[in-house]
Amino acid sequence: MAESLDGARTVGNSSRHGVGYRSARHFDVLNENIVFYWRDTFFGYPANGGAGTPKNPKTYDTFKAYDDRRNAFDNVTLLNNLTSHDEVFPHNDVWSIAYGYAQVGALDGIPMLMYGQEAGAQNSKSAYGASEANFGSINATNNFAKYESNFGKNIPNFKVYNNMSSIWGSRTSDDWKLQTFYGRVNKARLAAPALQSQNVYFLSKKQVGGGYDDNMFAVGKVKNLGQTAGAAGNSVVFAFANNNYRATNAVAALFDLNAKVPGTDLNYFGIDRGRTYNVKDLLSDNYATNANTYVWATNRTGADLIDNGLYVGLPNNAAGTGSYQAQYLQLVDRSPTSLSFVPPQFATYNTTVTLNATASPSSPVTYSLVSGDTSKVTLNGNQLAINSGSGSVVVRATVASSADREGASVDATITFQKATQSITFDISPSNFTTSSAPLTMNGAASSQLTVNYASSQPSVASVSGSILNFNSNGSAVITASQPGNDNYEAATPVTATVIVTQSSQPSFEQAFPGQSATSDIDSDGIPALTEYGIGGTSSSNDQALMPYLEPGSRLSLTAVVRTNDPRLSAVAQSSTNLATGWSGIPLTGAPHTNQVGVASGFQRRIYTIDASANPQTFMRLRFTLQPTNTP
Repeated sequence: MAESLDGARTVGNSSRHGVGYRSARHFDVLNENIVFYWRDTFFGYPANGGAGTPKNPKTYDTFKAYDDRRNAFDNVTLLNNLTSHDEVFPHNDVWSIAYGYAQVGALDGIPMLMYGQEAGAQNSKSAYGASEANFGSINATNNFAKYESNFGKNIPNFKVYNNMSSIWGSRTSDDWKLQTFYGRVNKARLAAPALQSQNVYFLSKKQVGGGYDDNMFAVGKVKNLGQTAGAAGNSVVFAFANNNYRATNAVAALFDLNAKVPGTDLNYFGIDRGRTYNVKDLLSDNYATNANTYVWATNRTGADLIDNGLYVGLPNNAAGTGSYQAQYLQLVDRSPTSLSFVPPQFATYNTTVTLNATASPSSPVTYSLVSGDTSKVTLNGNQLAINSGSGSVVVRATVASSADREGASVDATITFQKATQSITFDISPSNFTTSSAPLTMNGAASSQLTVNYASSQPSVASVSGSILNFNSNGSAVITASQPGNDNYEAATPVTATVIVTQSSQPSFEQAFPGQSATSDIDSDGIPALTEYGIGGTSSSNDQALMPYLEPGSRLSLTAVVRTNDPRLSAVAQSSTNLATGWSGIPLTGAPHTNQVGVASGFQRRIYTIDASANPQTFMRLRFTLQPTNTP
């Protein structure tokens, strides 16, 4: 913070010179010499004793004093010192000072209060008694205990212990009212952000010739220029004060509110011709008792305010007002709340809908689920997550009622629809032989649902789950599909073509030369044809390759069998009595889901029968070799 008492100097028609201006460029807060305007120009109070010469303060003088400083200091934060620690109070009448403080509170910067001012402290009666003829009497009991001479001015001594016990001890009901008034000015600045804004507009009279009213200080303060009055976050206050209530106890004027934001056609105060308004006096006793108290018995339209202006009379002597010579009229939009809420009629599964309702005047909107399939959605603020592809929900947008207007709510139905999905599928390379190992197909659906497969030519290439087997010479189209479910539409099928060629034919005769189907030259108890069928040899024990039973309520036999010799067939047979032989329909089996470790030209197959009717059931795997064709 910097203190500058020289104000600004004008050089070459520019006021941006001097210590004050330079300080404003380097410090956040500037304590400037505006106090001299109030003492010397506005009131005319004697600085060094004597009678003084009372002024007839005019609104233009205040405008000019602050406009000069605005041009000199730009947007620096000014300490608006109507009084200060080393200056005399600018008047003997404590209420004159208070109404001056109401003006300071509605201008740029921060109003500065001298301790004791709010309690009715006055200047030294012994030093300033000569001023009483022109500025009212000084009560000696409303003096500090000690005063000192500071540059010829008698001010409360701040260099030694001092006190204002006599001021506190002799307080009257009027003094308490004075303190209340100061408190209301300060509370108004906290409650109405417009009063803290630098957007200040000195109001002109609504009459031919216009101009400022000499007797009544009148300004409009706006937080957000260009924003509708009453919109969320905006604030508009009209401040009025009697410039010289001692000379003229009652003042009145009609003020023009048809001002424009510079460079636009927008109303400076955000007044909309089509909306309805009222005002609250932030300084009145009524407002302090009930913040929902309005000044006008009937709301006024924006068109009425713009066309016919705002009439203000001081003091307002209506019951409960306090009859102060100042008013802070906060503009309140009293229009019924209108709410537009048009969400999408349909919403897709696994998406999130951003709910966006618009309230006029601008107000916070909340959302809730009213009815329907509420368990199928998740609502978080204005984000509605759709968790199902079927059903619907009713969503409500709400603007809560406030002290100034009724709220509003609008319901809307959102119907859920299934999401689309796609399949990624390919078989590459696409050429195989009949001895190629079964292929595990890896098609994937964007929905993460299981992909189904089908073959156009099972005799060439057959499908079992996601396993593709290569059986004979030819080509086959493999189709990957996904039928969808409650949340997803069916996917568009994707196809891939495979070409299968016959591999070189192995034969029993080559693998087991000179042996018959029942030979067992390695004495492992397994006939030669069976060894050939399960991938064994005639020179080793092949018991580990033999078929085995899998546990379960059904009787299942699993074996790895040769598939690359079309002369060889492997079927399972069952029997309930070994003495009577094998019977039943032979089972060719089905590919096992586990093909790990199976060599090319072979396949692990499972053969299953229902043995629930007869617990004593036997199974065997029988290999048969067709004879070689001869010319």
